[in-house]
Amino acid sequence: MNWIYWERSVYPVFVLVTINQQIVYAPAALKTLLIFGLDFLEAIVYIIVAFVISAVSRSRSIATGFSLFLVLVGAGIIEVLAAIFT
Repeated sequence: MNWIYWERSVYPVFVLVTINQQIVYAPAALKTLLIFGLDFLEAIVYIIVAFVISAVSRSRSIATGFSLFLVLVGAGIIEVLAAIFT
């Protein structure tokens, strides 16, 4: 089974694409589409979570606050969980 793994540093210049633990050349246009696509997917997830929270709590302010919390702290939580479970 082929697994595609990509890693992006703080600066979007460095993108590492590996398939089956081998570094694979990827054109800059493909890397750019990959970065924008995954960032778009992340935004869609935040929007869906905010909508679900606003529908359950019937409060836009709680949904907005929780979404901002996820944006600011979510990546840190994911990193901690990834370090624990690897």
